[in-house]
Amino acid sequence: METVRENDWKLSITQGYDLRCVTPEKAADLADGKPWNLKFTEKRLYVAWDYFYIEPYVRKGIETLLDAGFKGREIMCYCLVGFNTTHQQDYHRFKVLWGEYGVLPFIMRYNLRKDDKFLNAFGRYINRGPAGYRNHSFVEYCDERAPRIKAEAEALS
Repeated sequence: METVRENDWKLSITQGYDLRCVTPEKAADLADGKPWNLKFTEKRLYVAWDYFYIEPYVRKGIETLLDAGFKGREIMCYCLVGFNTTHQQDYHRFKVLWGEYGVLPFIMRYNLRKDDKFLNAFGRYINRGPAGYRNHSFVEYCDERAPRIKAEAEALS
């Protein structure tokens, strides 16, 4: 990071930074040289929450990044779904990231599986960005775009 600052380089970290590795010092360093998205148009740090059961580490890492000066919308969190999680756990991650921290979630279906109608609809809903989920709930989205899974969406809400 020191070399990046010294040379006034723009940095893009898009591989999904491991939130378990975030310390206050690393978070301050990252916040000081705020990374960019792939197109270098917005400040964005990409992080990952692949395993549901690391939630305490994810929460601590996000809180540390926010304390260091990141805004929630400057963080995008990759979430692996369809591997070892339930639909309820996948929906819970969305509620934690967006609802509690304002962090942008990004759904990644395991092996790009298409056999799960819920995950297909959920991924489309989430990955279109915050304008969609600010204006419509997942249930409303399902009512219009994926009526076959609306009952399950209602059960999760």
